[in-house]
Amino acid sequence: IGLACVICAMSVALPLPFSNTVPSMGILIMSIGLLERDGIAIIGGMLVGAAGIAIAFAIYLLGLEAIKAALQFW
Repeated sequence: IGLACVICAMSVALPLPFSNTVPSMGILIMSIGLLERDGIAIIGGMLVGAAGIAIAFAIYLLGLEAIKAALQFW
């Protein structure tokens, strides 16, 4: 649980646009699950966090491709 929170927190710290909200919601859901001692909520938070990390990774890769295309065009 701690590793999932740390990875989500590192994803939130990246200065990529539109990539901070979903991992933050994952951390929120995991923390509520810990407070309520609800394993399903913790797993749900981990899944939301994983989706957020995937979105951040996709934005990063698409940004790199856009920069490469712009440099080739120029």
